[in-house]
Amino acid sequence: MKYLSLLIIFFSYISCLAQTNTPKVNKLVSEIAGYGKYTSKFTGGYPVNTPQWARFEQLKQLATDQDLINFTDHPSPVVRCYAFQALSERKHSSTFAVLVKHLKDTITIHSIQGCLLKGQLVSQFFLKNTSYLSYTKDQYRLSKKEKNEIDSLLILDPQINPRLTKSMLGVISPKEQYYTNIKQLYLQDKSLRVLVALASYQKESDKALILEQLKTKGTFRDRWALLKVIKNYPAPEFFPYLRKLLPQSRKNKRLIPPLLFYTALVQYKTQESKELIQYVLKNSFKEDLEGHQGYIWLAITKYPHPIYKAIKKSIKLDKETKRDLLYEFEHTMYGIK
Repeated sequence: MKYLSLLIIFFSYISCLAQTNTPKVNKLVSEIAGYGKYTSKFTGGYPVNTPQWARFEQLKQLATDQDLINFTDHPSPVVRCYAFQALSERKHSSTFAVLVKHLKDTITIHSIQGCLLKGQLVSQFFLKNTSYLSYTKDQYRLSKKEKNEIDSLLILDPQINPRLTKSMLGVISPKEQYYTNIKQLYLQDKSLRVLVALASYQKESDKALILEQLKTKGTFRDRWALLKVIKNYPAPEFFPYLRKLLPQSRKNKRLIPPLLFYTALVQYKTQESKELIQYVLKNSFKEDLEGHQGYIWLAITKYPHPIYKAIKKSIKLDKETKRDLLYEFEHTMYGIK
C-alpha cells in the first residue's frame, strides 16, 4: 500500500506539473505563431540563439508528446513545423503517422536561415526533418518499409502536390511501377529535375526527349541537370554533348561543375571516354591540372572500371586531398549518387 500511495502521489505530481506548464506552452505557441517565420539554429555556420529558436528550445522542454502531436495540426504552419521537428527529435513512435498525414499539406512556410529567406511546403519541411533525405542522429529514422511507403505516396497519390514530388525525386527509388507517373509528370512542364529521374529507367523511347533538351544551350543549372541525366543514362547518342562541353569544363568551372562532368563521363567505360579524360590530363593549364586530376580520380574511384585503371594509377594525390574529395562527393555534391 505504501508503494501504491507513492506511485499515486508521483503521477499526481506529473499531472499537476503538466497542467502547470500548459499556460507556458500555450504562450510559447502563441508567440511562435505571431512571429510567423521559422528561424534555424545556425547563421553562417554558427549556432545563434534567436528569439524564435529560443522559444522552440523551451517548447521542446515543456511540451508533452501529446502536446507536440496536437500542435502538428495547429493553424499556424510555423507551429506545425516546430512541433514536428521536436517530435522527430524525440524519435516518437507517432512521427511516421504524423508525417504521412501531412504529406498533403500545401501551405508554404517561410524560413530564415542565416540571412536568406526562403519558402518551402510544410510537407517538404516534415520530410527534411526525418531521415528521408539524409539521416542524422537527432532525427526520426524511417524504416525501409516506411521509406518505401513514402516513395509510393509521392509518386502514385494524385492528391500529393507535384512540387513536393519533384523536390524528392532524387531520393525516390526508381521502381518500374513509378515510370508511367514520372513520365506524365515530365510531360506536364518538361522539368529537367523530373527528366533526371526519368533517365534512370534508361528507356529507348525517352532518348528523343533527352536529345531535345541536350540541343538547348541552357543555364548552369540546366547543364547541371543534363549531366545528371547522362550520368543516369549514358547512351552513345548523348556522348557528343560531353565532348562539346569539354573545353568549357577545362577553362571555367563556373560554366560547368567538373565533378559532375567527370562522373557522367566515366559511366561510358569506352575507349572514347578514356581518350577524352587523357586529353584533359595532357592539355589542361598547369594551374587547373590539380583540380581536374582530383575530380577525375574521384569519379573513377566512385565508379571504377578496368579501362580507367591506368589513369587512376597515374594520378598522385596525398591522403588529405583524397579525404577532402570523398567528403565533397558525399556531402556537397548531394544528389549525384
